Amino acid sequence: MRQSVDPIEFDREYVNIVNPSGTISARSQFVLYEAIQKGKILAVIIDGEEDLLVLPLMTQMPLGSIIVYGQPREGMVVITLTEERRQWAKGFMSTMQRE
Repeated sequence: MRQSVDPIEFDREYVNIVNPSGTISARSQFVLYEAIQKGKILAVIIDGEEDLLVLPLMTQMPLGSIIVYGQPREGMVVITLTEERRQWAKGFMSTMQRE
């Protein structure tokens, strides 16, 4: 269901990352991990493809966390992290080729 909302303004740090299509780059994982560990409010600007980056977030964030990201031409995706979703993300990532 689509719903219009007013923008939320808050102080945040911006980080630019290159993440090629179909990958989860080591740099991307490091930045996300550091943000989670330090509790940073962070806006990550991706040069490339960002859709797979929700997976490391799902494996590292505390249960009950809310992950929000854009879906092109669709709107926003909102995920409330559960143990079932965490295990799914870990399983999916385990099937990915490592470099």
